Amino acid sequence: MVRIFFLNVLIPVLIIGFYVCPVLAQNGDGKTNFLVKVDVSTYDESYKKNIESYVKRELRSLGDVTVSDTNNKYIIHIVCTNKKNSNGIITDYLFAVTLTELFTRSFLGQVIEIDLLPKASDRTNEVYQELIKYEEIFLFQWCVGSRDLKEACETIVVNIDEVFEAYRQALLKSQ
Repeated sequence: MVRIFFLNVLIPVLIIGFYVCPVLAQNGDGKTNFLVKVDVSTYDESYKKNIESYVKRELRSLGDVTVSDTNNKYIIHIVCTNKKNSNGIITDYLFAVTLTELFTRSFLGQVIEIDLLPKASDRTNEVYQELIKYEEIFLFQWCVGSRDLKEACETIVVNIDEVFEAYRQALLKSQ
């Protein structure tokens, strides 16, 4: 079952994604500009603002990332909890991080439906029809653990930048 899903669903989605994503990341002058929303959930609200601040600051330092709650293209979902010792003192922070891309049917209508789908197999057409039912496309997921909150947030952004770097390289090759 997993193999069938992988071969018939995941691979066509990835092929479509890698064909389209470099174009989606471009702004008008041919340079990348990643519009990102940061969504943080924690059990303890006392450090939620710190996580948001650290991650947003690190993202902005990348140069081609704009952090915005509206008109974004990517969403970084961060879920954080902590591990406490027997005295109730936090010893570790544990993060689950997911990077998703918003699915824009209007753009894909131009690129995929006109250019790719007429040449695609029936199965790829079926996958596309299923794909457009969702608002987000899953890109990557990480788990991060650290004793230092700021260090963990820096690691999260390094991992995200590695995904964005693949788009940057694909964009350079397409020019």
